[in-house]
This record gives sequence, structure tokens and C-alpha cells, in this order.
Amino acid sequence: MKLIEPNRKPDSNRRDCAPVRSYRFDKVDAGVGDPTETCSIAAANAYQSTSRRHVKRLMDVSLAAIILVSILPVLIVIAVAIKLVSKGPVFYGQSRLGKSGKPFRIWKFRTMFVDAEHRLDEYLGQHPDLVHQWITTFKLQNDPRVIPWVGNALRTTGLDELPQLWNVLKGEMSLVGPRPLPQYHVDHFGEEFRRLRVEMPPGITGQWQVSSRNDGAVDAFQKWDTYYVCNWSIRLDLKILFRTTFVVLRGGSAKRRIRSETSRFNGNPIQSSAVPPESRDKLPHKSLSAEQCQINND
Repeated sequence: MKLIEPNRKPDSNRRDCAPVRSYRFDKVDAGVGDPTETCSIAAANAYQSTSRRHVKRLMDVSLAAIILVSILPVLIVIAVAIKLVSKGPVFYGQSRLGKSGKPFRIWKFRTMFVDAEHRLDEYLGQHPDLVHQWITTFKLQNDPRVIPWVGNALRTTGLDELPQLWNVLKGEMSLVGPRPLPQYHVDHFGEEFRRLRVEMPPGITGQWQVSSRNDGAVDAFQKWDTYYVCNWSIRLDLKILFRTTFVVLRGGSAKRRIRSETSRFNGNPIQSSAVPPESRDKLPHKSLSAEQCQINND
């Protein structure tokens, strides 16, 4: 997979690129073709225009502020529900990579017990037949780490992402953009794709998350992010926001999990999880911190 280095015009902020217009938003099939083959590493898209960046930022701030004010009662109910069923903080933060590779702290509603690691070890000790499933997929059908009722409801609907509206107001994220990932997850991708995806700020939702054709595999995730960055427009953002609304209202999550059992980082399925390399040889006992457990199910 080769990306073309950009040719920058002296009097223009735009960068030349052969955009992958054949990969339409509603028609793209992640299993056909490779959009990165014709896209500049610098993502020669409309986002290089200062005026369009300002329009996107204005849209982010305006919508995020309106949404936060309108859903304030919902946020309070969620916070109270979390406190009622689980001791500990309502929110938790994680370090993610933002635009230009700058790290920032992303915020979410907590959906797991504070002692998630201990609960996992205890559960696997009681169910040794599930150890292999955990080691190979890092997922359990009845995950003991998840807060009863509240945790599953938030994760299914994607409402645990709502605190990220604060990240949007701070300018660390956008409403729509590439999925924000932790450093050790990004390290598994090739250098060209890593450089491509930090051309824009990460988003709460994105084309990959709402794609009906997306099955959570990493190859699909990579192609969706590539398509979005290379073909960004305000119109595309509005389409994704519109689609996200319907996905959430239908009761399905607007988030898509990176399925470790189908992922392929350097041909090694075990490396597809969001677990730091130094932790992989310690599975399943004392392998993950509570924060890393959250990342696995992000």
C-alpha cells in the first residue's frame, strides 16, 4: 500500500491528490480496492483550506454547546445511575492522540467497575474454559467488568461518549473525524497511515463508526478513515452526523469495536488488541489495568 507524496502549489493551501471519489459514502465496500493507493499522504482535501477549517470549527462549537445544554438532564440521570450501581468516579479519562499526533485526555462515562482487573481474574479463575476465548479475542459474552444494566446500556447506545462534547468545546476533538486511538494502538499501523490520520482532529463519530458495511475489522477501519480524510467536506460531516443520530435512535451503537479475532497487525492476531505489548505475555492474570480494560471495549 503506497501513498503519493503531495505536490504543494506555492500560492495555494490545497494539496494535489487523486481523490478516491469512487468510494462513495453510502456505497463503499471496504473489501474492494484500496483507497489509500491514490491518496496523498498529506490528505489533499478541503480541510487544508483555512476558511473551511473555521466553518468546521464553528459547526463543532455551536452544535456541541447546543447538544450539551439540551441533554443536561440526561447527563445528570446517567451520572446518578452510575453512582447508584457502582462506587467510584462517574467519568474516566484516557490518553489519546489528536491532530498532528498531539496527545490529549479523552473523557467518557465509566462503564466498568473500578476493580475491573480483579473481577476479570476472578471470573477466569472460576471459568477456565473461557481463558482461551479471552486470550484470543479479549472479549467475553458475559463480561464481569461491565457495570450491570447501566454499563451495557451506555455501551450499546454509545451514550458513554457524550462527555467527549467537552473535548470538542476545548478544540481537542471534532464532532466528526477519525477515531481517536491510544499511542500503543496507533503504533501497530504503518507509518503512512499514522501520518495520514493525524491530518485532522479525531471525532466522536465518524464514517467508520456508522458504516452499515463495517464489521469492526481493522482493515475496514483503516480504509474508512483514509476515505474520510481524503474526501472530507462539510456535507460529508453532516451526512455522518445525520446517520449517527438514526443509528443511536434505533438502539444500536454508533461505535464499532475493533474485533481482535479478525484483526491483523503484522499478521499476528494477538497484536490486534488494544493491549500494550508489555502486557500480552502476562495474560490472563494481572494483565490489564482498569483503564486498559476500558480501552479493550472502546
